[in-house]
Amino acid sequence: EKSVELSWSVPDLNKALKEADSYGFAVLKSEVPWDKRNCLECPPPSQEVLQRIELSYPESASAQSQYMTVIDSEVSTNHAYRYQIAFRDDKDRVLSLSNPTIAKVLAPPQPPLDFSATEQAQGIRLHWKAPTKNVRQQPIQGDLRFQVRRRSMEGDWENISPAPVKGTTFF
Repeated sequence: EKSVELSWSVPDLNKALKEADSYGFAVLKSEVPWDKRNCLECPPPSQEVLQRIELSYPESASAQSQYMTVIDSEVSTNHAYRYQIAFRDDKDRVLSLSNPTIAKVLAPPQPPLDFSATEQAQGIRLHWKAPTKNVRQQPIQGDLRFQVRRRSMEGDWENISPAPVKGTTFF
């Protein structure tokens, strides 16, 4: 509830960083009225540049593998924000613009309860109970979805659910 993490892919990021004399990104942000928070087609209120990233100096963002990541910590709970990524040239002209994405900032749910794993012949079945309250002890509104991750032998976490899980079981 204290920040929004934005991440986008860049085909062959290493090549782009080497050839990046005059190109960069601009992360655009606008606050969206709560009643229009699900409308991607609605024209955005005035957009502001949240952050500029020069590809020759990408330190203002995290650049790993094929992804750039920026964290927006200037957000408020129960507000919605619309973001777009603009690829721009050295004269600050927008060459291409991403599809918009909307982030709804809410208090996160408490952790899942009664997590268990059962070995079966075809694999491992994971089961948990969904929390009913958020970290502020308020009832959760709407459906929860879960991202299932596992830790590799090297200690890195990886997503193993291809899409967020709607239920409370994953095989």
